[in-house]
Amino acid sequence: MSTIFDYKVGEITDFFSQMVRFNKTRKEAGGDWVKLEVYLKSGQVIAGFPVVYEGLRSGARVLVVNEPTKTDVFHSMAFFNISEVSSVNIAYAHLVTEILTEGKIGIPIPKEDVPTALKLKRQIKELTDTSMKEVRISAELMDAIGPNLGPVKLYYFSLFLNDLNSALETVKSDPMGKEALASLDSVDLERGDALKFSKTGNTLKIDFDFSAPDGEYKALIVEGIEKAI
Repeated sequence: MSTIFDYKVGEITDFFSQMVRFNKTRKEAGGDWVKLEVYLKSGQVIAGFPVVYEGLRSGARVLVVNEPTKTDVFHSMAFFNISEVSSVNIAYAHLVTEILTEGKIGIPIPKEDVPTALKLKRQIKELTDTSMKEVRISAELMDAIGPNLGPVKLYYFSLFLNDLNSALETVKSDPMGKEALASLDSVDLERGDALKFSKTGNTLKIDFDFSAPDGEYKALIVEGIEKAI
């Protein structure tokens, strides 16, 4: 099954970052990858599995490979600039329909990948252990986490918690970053309109909006934490 999606310039960057993110999780957990046929304005067609998204000053670009693999060794690959894309054909579109329609159509995420409440609680505890600080979840955010939130948003929240934990480890690996984290009293997670980081007194506040990231969560989180603290 495949579907043609035509995107405006402002939307296509987010689309490719979502597809790269999806394939990364499939690489780690197993399962089918989403494959694209990318039609460029020049008439060239590039087919493959998107695995790398790069946001550059000159414009964003994407790396696709000819076959999925659990290693970082690829037999064939191609880069293209997003500004040159005319349209995209998505093979196995049923895997990502809900992501592309913001939850209005289908459930592309396998049931076993949707986090349970217990798994989310474990991830939150891991954050406290990693940051060595109390991690507090706002009542509004806790109320939002539940079956009514939908599998895709629960999935994104689990990805966010996992990458937040990894990002904190990265920040701690630098002496200055470790010192800055040590000066905090707590890390507060709240529901917001976008992924944002701020510091009030000795509290690091992180707003989360349950949406797909524009790029890799970990890179965005490391950058946000380092700027905030």
